[in-house]
Amino acid sequence: AQTPHVTLHLIRCLFDGSPKFVPSLTNYNRLIDQLCKQFEPDVAHKVLMDMMSRGHFPSVVSYTTLINGYCEYGDLGAAFKLFAEMYKKGVKPNSLCYSVLVGGVFRTRDVKCGKKLMNYLWECMICGDDPSTKCAAFANIVDILCREGFFQEVFQIAEDMPQGRSVLDEFAYSQMIDS
Repeated sequence: AQTPHVTLHLIRCLFDGSPKFVPSLTNYNRLIDQLCKQFEPDVAHKVLMDMMSRGHFPSVVSYTTLINGYCEYGDLGAAFKLFAEMYKKGVKPNSLCYSVLVGGVFRTRDVKCGKKLMNYLWECMICGDDPSTKCAAFANIVDILCREGFFQEVFQIAEDMPQGRSVLDEFAYSQMIDS
């Protein structure tokens, strides 16, 4: 639909017409993303809750999308609360999720907390995740740091390479230059 609200209204009409109808996880995730891009993470959170009430279990994508929405909106408290909820629900955050949360922290200029969380990001990148997720997380964190003016942090990453071999050096350096 033209707006996420029209899509949400349509889905609610489908629920009324066919109570057993349940959108796919992908459709829910897309709707959550669209609502977050409209700066309505609270409405997106209600969609997440509705999704769970209908038997879908949110994935790391669902949570990361909503955490990003809260970070973009400036509600870091809600983002951290949702991050903690992930663990309680048994959903393990991946490196992209960490990078989104780190980005939200750096947007608030809390460098100490941002650096602490970045250590978790590097551990997550070294220990797990698929290569494309690692690359997305690295690109995201470097882009956020540059956008927020934390060039010194990017220079430190270039010097220390804390992500280890989780991303290729060529990719890491080209991402830093591009950002």
